[in-house]
Amino acid sequence: MPAGSWPRAWLLAAAVCVVALGSWEIIARNAGFVPTIGDDVKAWIATRDRVTPRSTVVLGTSRGQAALDPQVWADEVGGRPALQLAIAGASARPVLEELADLESYRGLVIVDFVPRIEFDATQHRAAGADAYIVAYREALTSPARRAEAHLRAALPSAVFRHQALSPRRVLGAVGRAVAAPESHDGILPAPPYFSVRSDRFMGLDFALVDTASRVSALSGQITAEGRPANPAELQGILDRLRRAVFRIESRGGRVVFVHFPHCGAIAELEERVFPRADYWDRLAAAEIGETVHAADYPSLNRFGCPDGSHLDVRDAEPFTRALARVLRGVRAAATDRP
Repeated sequence: MPAGSWPRAWLLAAAVCVVALGSWEIIARNAGFVPTIGDDVKAWIATRDRVTPRSTVVLGTSRGQAALDPQVWADEVGGRPALQLAIAGASARPVLEELADLESYRGLVIVDFVPRIEFDATQHRAAGADAYIVAYREALTSPARRAEAHLRAALPSAVFRHQALSPRRVLGAVGRAVAAPESHDGILPAPPYFSVRSDRFMGLDFALVDTASRVSALSGQITAEGRPANPAELQGILDRLRRAVFRIESRGGRVVFVHFPHCGAIAELEERVFPRADYWDRLAAAEIGETVHAADYPSLNRFGCPDGSHLDVRDAEPFTRALARVLRGVRAAATDRP
């Protein structure tokens, strides 16, 4: 091969790869795939690292991740977008306590409060949140870990890197299409119904999933796990929440516990296992922070949840606006009390 031809060959090969991957990316996006990040501890660390003394933060579960739009929140209330510190399937309490220990923090905390998680006597859902906090504290001592967390959170994966679009899976689909074209529905798989943005807010497109299967899976989970706290255990949980909220409020901060919408069979099951009168209403009566139950506000309870537990991505913007306005009203009412 003539001198100088190797660099040209490598450049040509690189150009071909770039064009091929770019074309594959366009095809995948046209098929409904969207960029997403891994909703893991590194993404959480990067978000936790951005908390300032006046930040608005969201704690809780995937309900709060899916229901809110941070930029819409900022547009409604002013200031910077909310930071998403919810952890799917985990208790909000450990993160609330961690913020309470942060002496400089005096912002607004919106707690996505799910009674079946927070008032579970086993408190096993707290372990996941505890692990995230431990990882964050370890990252504070390692500049490399912190840098990696920020870099990964800032760069959503290219769509073509999605697991469902791996070469093995796509080539397998091509082979099946060639072998049995009459039963072939398409080479590309259906896009996933969920995506996670670089700010950790989640979008759930329920038009892309069988909602009946999701309801069934959630029902089985609720039935199988945990144990409702007895009165003494419930009081112990409330006492821990009170101590954390008091510390934040004593510095000028604000904590609002929000029961996000739940619907249909999931709402009925949660009410049967954790009756509102015995659990949520005890929290409200204890006057720990502020409480907002979506069922009590027409502007909030008009939203449906296709899987019984989460809002669709199309509802995030109007729900966020409605919640911001409700919280302004709650604050005004509290200010007016003698």
